[in-house]
Order: sequence, then structure tokens, then C-alpha cells
Amino acid sequence: MKNIIFSILLVLISLNGYSQTTKVLNWNKEEKFIRFDSTTGLTYYKNKLYTGVYEEYYDNGQLSCKGSYINGKRNGIWEYYYSFGDLEEKRSYINGKGTGVWEKYWTNGQLSEKGSYHNGEKDGVWEYFYYWGKLKEKGSYLNGKMDGVWEAFNKYGETQSKYSYINGKPVDGIYSSYHDDGQLSEKGSYLNGNRNGVWEFYHENGQLFMKGSYLNGKPVDGIYSDYQKNGQLISKGSYLNGEKNGVWELYHYYGQLNWKGSYLNGEKDGVWEKYDANGWLSDKGSYLNGKEDGVWEEYHQNGQLENKGSYIKGEKNGVWLDYHENGKLSGKGSYINGKETGVWEFYHENGKLSGKGSYIKGEKNGVWLEYHENGKLLGKGSYIKGEKNGVWLEYHENGKLLGKGSYINGKETGVWEYYHENEKLSGKGSYIKGEKNGVWLEYHENGKLRSKGSYIKGYMDGVWKKFNEHGILENTEFY
Repeated sequence: MKNIIFSILLVLISLNGYSQTTKVLNWNKEEKFIRFDSTTGLTYYKNKLYTGVYEEYYDNGQLSCKGSYINGKRNGIWEYYYSFGDLEEKRSYINGKGTGVWEKYWTNGQLSEKGSYHNGEKDGVWEYFYYWGKLKEKGSYLNGKMDGVWEAFNKYGETQSKYSYINGKPVDGIYSSYHDDGQLSEKGSYLNGNRNGVWEFYHENGQLFMKGSYLNGKPVDGIYSDYQKNGQLISKGSYLNGEKNGVWELYHYYGQLNWKGSYLNGEKDGVWEKYDANGWLSDKGSYLNGKEDGVWEEYHQNGQLENKGSYIKGEKNGVWLDYHENGKLSGKGSYINGKETGVWEFYHENGKLSGKGSYIKGEKNGVWLEYHENGKLLGKGSYIKGEKNGVWLEYHENGKLLGKGSYINGKETGVWEYYHENEKLSGKGSYIKGEKNGVWLEYHENGKLRSKGSYIKGYMDGVWKKFNEHGILENTEFY
């Protein structure tokens, strides 16, 4: 311990020596010059190992973290803060490795955890606390692994569990742990650091959750079941060689079948079916090595097909078809490695086209067309990497222009104009980054001015005047 204190003092003395002359490195201002090497753990500034103070700030200007480097390695005290300014965590380092006391705090200022590091690993007594300050758990580490007695407490301060560890593994013997209300949570034995023999697990209401036998930490071959708080089955199936194998069934809270399918060597394999709480088939498809593979189908509650397509190694690939509850096609297009690609078409329930355009790697790109249920054009414009860009035109159901204006990165920008179905102007004004700004004018269908006023960042601001259909001022409002 004396060596640790002496080392920290040396670091602090050395930091004192250069802090007067070394600049404070601000991540927010000089990010492009800073490089963190995740392999070596070293930090570079302008391609040189950094020595000096380092700071980061939240968008609101509050300090996020602060600490020092020597030759690219963290040294001395590092502090981390919440966005509202309170201390979140305090650490200390020597040559990039955690050392000495570390502390962490809840948002209310109460201590969350406290303990020591030695040479980068947890060492000595560690304590963990509830949000309101009471002790939650306490025990010791040795060389980064749990060692000795560990005790957990419920919110009332009563012992919840008490385990002994050597090199991170439980010592042989019978163990029990309890829920906050004192009900037994689990009970069983460890041998050579692994679960062995019969183990029982219980819900807070005393209802059995699961009971099974273990050998060297793995379930013994046989059928296993686990149960809801109400006594209904959660799941049922078999283990072989410590892994799930054969048919397994999963259930809804009140006992209805939810999923049914097979495992092979612990991974889903073959056909699986999913049912809703009313017994309707909702999903059906195949797994291979634990991932969706082959044709999958999903169904509406009325039994009609909702969508159909193929998976390869857990990702959608090839043509997929989507359907409305009335059986009509709602969409069709292709996937590559789980992302939409190429031309996609979407349809209304009456069978008419509702939209058409292209995807590149899961994002809308290029010209897209949208349609009303009567087949008339609803909107037309372009996407770049999934966001609207450039001029967009919107139309009423009668085919007349509804609005026109521009987007930049998905947000309205510049002057926009809107029109009534009789083609007369209904509104005009400007947007900045998707928010109304500046003077906006609105008009009645007869062309007379309806209102006039200004916006600032999307909110009405200043004097607004409202006019009736004859153009006569009705009232004036202030914002």
C-alpha cells in the first residue's frame, strides 16, 4: 500500500511540474488531432504520445471528464461528471492502469460503488450501494477475481445471500439466496466452483420457477420445465450433454402455446412456429445453427398471410412480399444481407400503387413517388441516404398541387408554398433546418389574407394578425 501511495505522489509531483507549461487538450475543439489506440491503450495528439491535461465537454458546456496523460498513458486522478455538473465517477491511474481507490456516484449524489484497483485489476474490499445509500453488496477481490466472503443485502438491510469464493469461483457447499421479502430465491450446491446436484429456483411469491439437476455446471440429461408466477408453464423441453436438444415449447403467461420448435446442440434448428395468445399462428419458418434460414412466413390475426420471404444466416435475402389483412399485396422488393435494395413498390388495400422508389443498403435513394388511394400522385421528390433532399412536390387527391419546397438532409429549408384544391395560395413562408422562421402568410380559399405573423425556430413570435374571408382584420395576438 505504501508503494502505491508513493507512486501516486510521484505522478502528482510530475504533473505539477508540467501543468504550468502544457496546454489543456480539449476533445471538443481538437478531436481531429486526437487518436486513441484501442490495441495499446495509448493516446496520441498530432501523432505524438500525449502528455498533459485532457478535457471533454457536453453539448450544454458542462465538463464531461478531466484527467492527465504522461507519454500517452492515463496518470493521476480522472474525474467524470453528469451532464448537469455533478460528479459521476472518480478514478486514479499509474502508467495507464487503474490503481488506488475508485468511486462511483448515483445522480442524487449518493455513493454507488467504492473499491480499490492494483495494477489495473480490482483488489481488496468493494462495496456497492442502492440509490438511496444503503449497502447492497460487499466483498473482496484478489487479482481481479472474487475472493473470500461476498454478502448481498435487500433494500431493508437484511442478508439476501452469502457466498464464499476462491479465484472467482464459489467454494464447495450448499448455497441459498432470498428475495427482498425474505422468500427463498434459489438453493443448491457447488462442487469445484460449478453447480452440482439439485437446484431449485423460486419466484417472489414462493411459486416454483424451475427445478433441475446439474453436473459440472451443466444440466443433467432429461426433461426440464420452468413456470410463471401463476404456476403456468413458461417452457418445457430436453437437455442432452448439457445443451438444449429436441422439441421445446414456450408458453404465454396464461398457458397458451407461444413458440414450438427444435434445438440441436443448444441452438434452434429446423421448423419453428409462433402463436399469439388466442392460438392463431403468427410466424413460421426454419432455423439453422441458431439463425433464421430459408423461407419464413408471418400471418395477420385473421389468418391471412402478412409477409413471406427468405433468410440466409439470420438476415433477410431475396424477394420479400408483404400483404394487407384483406389478402391484397402491400409491398414487394428485395433484401441483400438484411437491407432493402433495388426498386420497392407499396400498395393501398384497394390494390392501387401507394409508393415506388429505390433503396441502397437499406436507405431510400433517388426519386420516390407516392400516390393517393384513388391513384393520383401524392408526392414526388428525391432521397439521399434515407433523407429527403432537393425539391419535393405534394398533391391533393384531385391532382392539384398542395405544396412545394426543398429539403436538405431530411429537413424543410427555404421558401415553401402551399395551395388549396382550387389552386389558390393557402400559405407561404420559410424554413430553416425544418423549423418555420420569418414571416408566414396564410390565405382563405377565396384568395383573401387569413393570417400574417412571424416564427422563430418553429414558434410564433411577435404580432400575429387574423383576417376573415372578406379581408377584414378580426383580431391581433401577441406571442
